[in-house]
Amino acid sequence: MSPARREAAGTIVYRTTSVANPAYRRPVRGIFSAELLSEIWRANVPERRTVYFDGRRSRSEETNVDYGVRSRAFELRSVDRDTVTYCKELRFFRFCVERPIERPVGGPPAHFAPLAETATIAGLPCRKGEHVGPRHRYVWYSEEVDVEDPTGAVLSLEGVPGLILQMEEIAESDRIDAVERVTVAEWSFEPPPPEIFAPPASYRIVDDVDVARREDRRLLDANANANPIAREEIVGEWLLETPHDTIRVEITPELRFRTTILTAPADAAERTSEEHAVLKGNLLVVEDPPNDRTYELSEDRQKLKQLDNGVFTFTRTAPRA
Repeated sequence: MSPARREAAGTIVYRTTSVANPAYRRPVRGIFSAELLSEIWRANVPERRTVYFDGRRSRSEETNVDYGVRSRAFELRSVDRDTVTYCKELRFFRFCVERPIERPVGGPPAHFAPLAETATIAGLPCRKGEHVGPRHRYVWYSEEVDVEDPTGAVLSLEGVPGLILQMEEIAESDRIDAVERVTVAEWSFEPPPPEIFAPPASYRIVDDVDVARREDRRLLDANANANPIAREEIVGEWLLETPHDTIRVEITPELRFRTTILTAPADAAERTSEEHAVLKGNLLVVEDPPNDRTYELSEDRQKLKQLDNGVFTFTRTAPRA
């Protein structure tokens, strides 16, 4: 076999999906059904991550729900720095903050065993292997391409030669309904533009995330008079119904946000809850420290949707005339 070609710059797009665990044994029902929990997982896991690299720097970009806000976030790394620059768009405020680079935990050396199975992923021939380290995984890797990324943004595992094209956790418990699979969806070995490795001018550098949260809340408060929702538009009963779950939300004139999970077991400790909400312009904000949950009304005022997790979209039980 000819030696792998080495690439030191390019762009790789990863797609994350869930794969059913055939050994899964459905547990006794908790607060939510297994089906709804699976939907919540999908909504909270970044489905797509794009990595740009040039041999000394990298940028990893995704849409995540960090700090209770579903939005774009990215990390900037460089081989000459021992921190990573994390940047995130909150509801009204964009910020960057320095974080220490996470180091691998100690333990026995990883073990990797190539297997006979082969495949083609993202247009590249690859081979399957089994990797045993802190986590147990199947890995599909290309022996034709080897990527040089000393920042660690491109997916790699100890002992795996070449470019990893797919990685799938091996479920070792019958209590896990699905495992995570990460697959290369697109790739290019054209050097990215240099400016992509710098924080955008529209982002403010802050000392810590709490500073960003406070500024975002200040801007949210300043938005309180922009296209405001009338209180009577939000007060009432709202319902989320799926084949397995029913959740009722009652919003009182005092803006108490009362949630009852009607399909939860009667003895469930978290079957009901009550929280305080406030109106901020065209948004309803439920106070849920350290983050808030933000909802918006549909144009016809019949749907109430949680902005950062569309799984929780409620329908008014008594439609407005």
